[in-house]
Amino acid sequence: MATILRKIAEQVLSRTAFSNLAMDRARDAAVDTIGCMIAGRGDESVAALTRAFDGEIVGGGEARLVTGGSVSPSLAALINATAAHALDFDDNFHPARAHASAVLVPALLAVLASGKATSGRRFLEAYLAGLEAQAAVGFGVNPSHYNRGWHATATVGSIGAAAGVARLLGADENGLVAAMSLATSFACGPKGQFGTTAKPLHAGIAARNAVDAARMALAGMSGRPDILERPQGFLDLFGGDDAKGWEGLTFDEEHIIESRGVVTKRHPCCASTHRAIDALLDLKQEHGLLAGDIARIETKVGISAVRNLAYPDPADEMQARFSMQYCLATAFLKGALSLSDFTRQKIG
Repeated sequence: MATILRKIAEQVLSRTAFSNLAMDRARDAAVDTIGCMIAGRGDESVAALTRAFDGEIVGGGEARLVTGGSVSPSLAALINATAAHALDFDDNFHPARAHASAVLVPALLAVLASGKATSGRRFLEAYLAGLEAQAAVGFGVNPSHYNRGWHATATVGSIGAAAGVARLLGADENGLVAAMSLATSFACGPKGQFGTTAKPLHAGIAARNAVDAARMALAGMSGRPDILERPQGFLDLFGGDDAKGWEGLTFDEEHIIESRGVVTKRHPCCASTHRAIDALLDLKQEHGLLAGDIARIETKVGISAVRNLAYPDPADEMQARFSMQYCLATAFLKGALSLSDFTRQKIG
C-alpha cells in the first residue's frame, strides 16, 4: 500500500499539463510574492538576519538576496522568505492554512543557481507542484493542527515546498518522497510567536528547510516514506485531537489553484482581522458613520483567530498587525489600511 508521501509524489509528477488559468494564477502569485519580498526587505526581521549572517553575504554566492549580495541557496531562501512574510501582506492558501507562496517562491528562486538555466514555465510548474503538495499534507491535519497552535506556514509549508523544490531540481519519485520526509523532521513553528519577528522568520525557516531537504534527498539522504501517518509521525504528534488523516485524500483533475486558489491580501495585517475590517468599512459607507457615532465595536471570530489576535494594546508594528482593536480603529478612521499604518513611528 502506497504511503501518503508516495501518493503525493506520484500526483505531482504525473501532472505534466496545466491549464492557462492555473499558470496565470501561479504567475500572479509569484509576482505578488516578489513584490512582498521587495517591500519587506527593510523590515527589522530581515535586518537582523543580514546582521547575523553578514560574513556569509558576499558577491560570489549562488543565490541572490533581495537585500543585495549573494549567498548559498539555503541562506537565500531563509532571508528572502522572511522578507516575503515580514509585512504580513503576502497571500494565504486556505487548504494548507499557510502562507504558501511566501515559502514556495523564495525557495524555488534560491535553487535557480547560476549556470543552470530554466524556463519560467518550469518554475511555475514547480510552484504548482509545491502548492498541491502543501494542500495534500494540510488535508490530513488541518484545521486541528492549526487550531492546536502550529503555524502551518512553517510546518505544512516546509513539507509541501520541499516537493516543489525537488521537482524543480529534477528529482524522481523517490527523491520527492525523501525530500518531503526529511522536511517533516525539520517542521516546527508555534503560533505563540505571532506579533514578533519570529513570525516572518517561520516562512524563512520553512523555505530554507525545503531547499535543504530537497538537496539532501538528491544527495542520497532519506527518511521514512510513511512519516506522515505512522505512529510517532507527523499526524500523531502534530495533528491534534480532531485531525482526520488522509483516508479521504483525492486529487481532482483541475489543479487546486483553480478550485480554491490563493488569496491575495487587501490589508497588510493578519488575515484574522480582514472580514471584520471589510464589514466595518461597508457599514461606514452604507450608513455614513462618523467616529462620534461609535460607542464600541464588537466582533465575533473563531477560536484560532482569537488566539492569533493577542495584542489589544499593541506596543509596536509587529503586534499591531495582530491587534483587532488597532486594525479596526485605524481602518475606520482612515477608510483603509496601508503599509504606512504599520510602522514603529505610527504605533509609538
